[in-house]
Amino acid sequence: MDQNYTCRDRAYLRGLRDGGMPVKQIVEKTGVSSSGVGKRALRVQVKKDRRMTLAEIIKNCADQVSICVIRNALHEGKLFNRVAKKKPYLRIEHVCNPLALASEYKGWAVEDYET
Repeated sequence: MDQNYTCRDRAYLRGLRDGGMPVKQIVEKTGVSSSGVGKRALRVQVKKDRRMTLAEIIKNCADQVSICVIRNALHEGKLFNRVAKKKPYLRIEHVCNPLALASEYKGWAVEDYET
């Protein structure tokens, strides 16, 4: 297969990988590059746990892959080396306070705000 995969080809490769076939066998059977097969599975694994470090990702990989290959695959999927900070959920007070403030100044005109 060439690098310009059709939808059918991609679905076939995805099915083989999701079915549990090792990347090495998929490469032998279809002739695609091994990095192309594992990239999707790698991104899915990382999206499940966004707090995994690169070392943990490498440890969980079934195939021996270099750090650069994994990093580049993640960058292609718009996954970079930072994780968003966990933020607390909004409480009822957080929602009600701005609403109370807005309802207090509801009848004001633009000129009232300037003074």
